[in-house]
Order: sequence, then C-alpha cells, then structure tokens
Amino acid sequence: MKNTFNRISVFITVVFYATLALLFSIFLISHFNPGSPAKANLKITWISNNPSYKSLFFEPNIDLTPQFTFNTKQIILYLNLKSTMEDGTVKEELVWFKAVQNGTEYKMFSSEKSQYTFSGNAKNMYEVELRGNIFPYVGHMMDVSYGTLDYKIN
Repeated sequence: MKNTFNRISVFITVVFYATLALLFSIFLISHFNPGSPAKANLKITWISNNPSYKSLFFEPNIDLTPQFTFNTKQIILYLNLKSTMEDGTVKEELVWFKAVQNGTEYKMFSSEKSQYTFSGNAKNMYEVELRGNIFPYVGHMMDVSYGTLDYKIN
C-alpha cells in the first residue's frame, strides 16, 4: 500500500534524476559546441613614463556576443603585461580586469585605464595580452586568449 511518504519519496527521486539528466545534457551540448571564438584588436593609446608607478590606457576593441551562449554566466576579462627588465628579469603583471555579466553590454570599444600600476624600466617592449575566464552555469571554467600586442617603447 502506498502512503504519502512513499509517494513523496518517488516524486523527489524522479525529479532528482530528471534534473541530473538535464544538467548533464547541458554540459555535453556546451562542451562540444563552445561558441565561436572572439578576437580582440588591442590598441595601446598611452603608457606613462614615471619609473616608480606606471599606468596605461588601452582600447580592447572586442565583441563578446558570440561567447555568451545559453550556458555562459559571466566572462572575466583581464589584461596581462609582460616585460623584460633592464636587468634581464621577466616580469608579468595583471594591470586590468572587468567582469562582464550575462545580459550586460558585450561590446567594448571605449578607452580603458589600467586599474593597477606597474613599475620598472623595460628594455624595449611590452607584450600585452587580453585573456578571459568563461564561467558557465554548468560545466568547467575555460581560460581563453583573445589577443596579444607587442608595444615598442619609444
């Protein structure tokens, strides 16, 4: 004989396995169809000359619309600055980041200022790379490179 507890238990079990199957299918679809990759056309507009703390202005020139699929929660963009110092050491620093939420503006063509300062005298150039961490609703996080730029120091 079925009592109320047995019926609730069967209902919860069915809902649990249906939800598990749905989440697994979302993971498989988004894993094998990640969306078309976006490319940035980076442009450095200005780097300060102060040796103790420098900042930079840049334009990311990127459209993240193809990266936002039904399973994308947010993308955290960040700008890495890699330089070889005059003493021969290689220095890599995070100078800017921005979290782009699902449902907000996906196109970034305006000028941005570095949020963190960097120091030191580089030999002759900076290597600037725009990267992003894609956070899905279901599945694993992905780290992608959107573009690099070699900036020669005058």
